[in-house]
Amino acid sequence: MRTRGVLVLQPSNGQLLRQPEQRRLLDTFAAQIALALERVHFVEVARDALVNIEGERLRNSLLSTISHDLRTPLTSLIAMASLLEKNLHQPNEAQEITTAIQQQALSMNQLITNLLDMARLQTGGVTLNRQWHAIEEIIGSAIYACQSSLKDYEIRTDVPASLPLVLFDAILIERVLCNLLENACKYTSKHSTITVK
Repeated sequence: MRTRGVLVLQPSNGQLLRQPEQRRLLDTFAAQIALALERVHFVEVARDALVNIEGERLRNSLLSTISHDLRTPLTSLIAMASLLEKNLHQPNEAQEITTAIQQQALSMNQLITNLLDMARLQTGGVTLNRQWHAIEEIIGSAIYACQSSLKDYEIRTDVPASLPLVLFDAILIERVLCNLLENACKYTSKHSTITVK
């Protein structure tokens, strides 16, 4: 298909290359090497094509999931805003509705942040800030960051004090833990126990 390299020969006896049968033998070897290189190239092309197809499938699946997840808090926000408009004369109900609106808006903000992070990860735009951290500190900060979602649950942690420091990006690992905690809230009945172990 195209030039992939140059074969250089430095024979100890130059007279051999002048013999037609030696020349044909050399041409055959060179052609076999070229075919092997082409085959390696096309295997890489096929693998890249498969990776691109799988990436496209995952991207479509992600967009479908994200659009569904974004639609849920957005529908709640619209419904609560219309309720608030009708119940302005009842301060207690208005306070509950405004709190719920704030929580749904924060939930949507978190989803959008995750979406942007995933887009940056796919384009290679994330530089890891790896430092040594204590796991229990990151778990604590993730629980604190999710306290509004976790208020209806009992949270337990089971982290041995003997764990060593770990080298990782604290912000990204905290976000992973926040996503796991929020998923636990989403798929667990209220007033149950969520354990981080």
